[in-house]
Amino acid sequence: FVAAYNPPVVNSIAENVNSFQVSVYPNPCNSYLQVSLPAGSTLRIFDAMGREMNSFFSSYNYFSLNTSAFADGIYLLSIENKGSKALRKFVINNGTD
Repeated sequence: FVAAYNPPVVNSIAENVNSFQVSVYPNPCNSYLQVSLPAGSTLRIFDAMGREMNSFFSSYNYFSLNTSAFADGIYLLSIENKGSKALRKFVINNGTD
């Protein structure tokens, strides 16, 4: 008897993406990433492998993220607000080798 697992393949996601204005700067960043977003948003940061690195809640329409503890690389920022989601890619280049 051989058991085989065939995980489901996701080829689409039904959700409201990019329905509100988000700005991420500077990109690439080297110590702080500034995010302009709707107040009351949840931010989640993922690395290039899809692992969630951290999450935050912002009561304000801006958020400043200290990136000095993150390794250089490409990251994904997910911002959720009132059932809508925005995704932004950003690069960290702190100059550490």
